[in-house]
Amino acid sequence: MKNLPDDDASARAAETPLGAELAGLRHRHRLSGQELAGRTGMSQSKISRIETGAVTPSPDDIETIVRALDEPENVVLQYRQAAERLASGTGPVIDPSPYIGRFQPEYLEHEAAAQVVRFFQPTLVPGLLQTSEYAQAIILRFCELFDIDYLADGAGAVALRMERQKILYDEKRTFYFVLLESVLGYPVAAPAAMIAQIDRIRELATHRPNITIALVPSGTELVVPPSSSIEILDENRALTETILSTVSHKNPEIVRILLRIFAEFESKATTEIDPILDRHRRAYIEQIVSEQR
Repeated sequence: MKNLPDDDASARAAETPLGAELAGLRHRHRLSGQELAGRTGMSQSKISRIETGAVTPSPDDIETIVRALDEPENVVLQYRQAAERLASGTGPVIDPSPYIGRFQPEYLEHEAAAQVVRFFQPTLVPGLLQTSEYAQAIILRFCELFDIDYLADGAGAVALRMERQKILYDEKRTFYFVLLESVLGYPVAAPAAMIAQIDRIRELATHRPNITIALVPSGTELVVPPSSSIEILDENRALTETILSTVSHKNPEIVRILLRIFAEFESKATTEIDPILDRHRRAYIEQIVSEQR
């Protein structure tokens, strides 16, 4: 899969100096330093200084080199971020626009190949369970925050998110969702849209025999801090996600660790979700009534 950073690649980058890693990448492409210099417009001596660590390369130089080696976008991003971390006194420079829906096609393909999907989400309703209004509200917030054109970059992400949900109706596949209760209380959308989202969760939990949805009640003591979402596919691949990145894990040991973490969250969750859903639904109704007074 070309667009998801891989844990093995990340480990290599962490263990090897950036310049040496670039040199190895060039050798794998069977290019000489002179040939790479010709592709990048840099001098051969500059390429050599970067590879030997004699100079600290700029993120732009690193991106130019990796693109010249015809590496996929996720590898370009990985090396650029490594260069940004090396840059003295500056933090990562991130253009958010490519991240709007960036990973949806990869999620779609990974999920389509899986028979059993486990999903833990600590902050938002998982994409597979979202209503279109909820999904749109999330993307719109992101677009507004970073001055991104919703029609150009956001609407397609919502459509892809809805496309992913078709897999839920294949009863040969099994889905386990574990959410923190606080997900329901986070008002991503207007109260009426939040009520519709709660009803959607109830409908899927009640009427789809291949779907199990469990909630971790607020105040539950958790051994593992719920810092990121986890999706595990057939116990041989996992995806972890933060606000601007998704990492694909194929290393069996990492997948086993994530399975144990998921099991820990699952052990604290209840499938008796109606009382929790009712409580949050009433709160949104009360909010609507209050606003109409």
